[in-house]
Amino acid sequence: MSEETKIEGFIGKPELARRLGKTVRTVDTWMRRGILPYYKPDRCVLFRWSDVEQHIVRNYRIKRPTSN
Repeated sequence: MSEETKIEGFIGKPELARRLGKTVRTVDTWMRRGILPYYKPDRCVLFRWSDVEQHIVRNYRIKRPTSN
């Protein structure tokens, strides 16, 4: 099976927090605010990294520091 046809797995809050360089508490806050897309089968919370990346790119602008 080629790399492109592999099915992407789900990741949990700790892994998402690690990839974003944030704390799990920040991930919880961002979930409540609707900043992160997630799946919630029963009591479990799961994320797809590609969904999170696409959502952030589509909905939030890049902030660059201003030069003085």
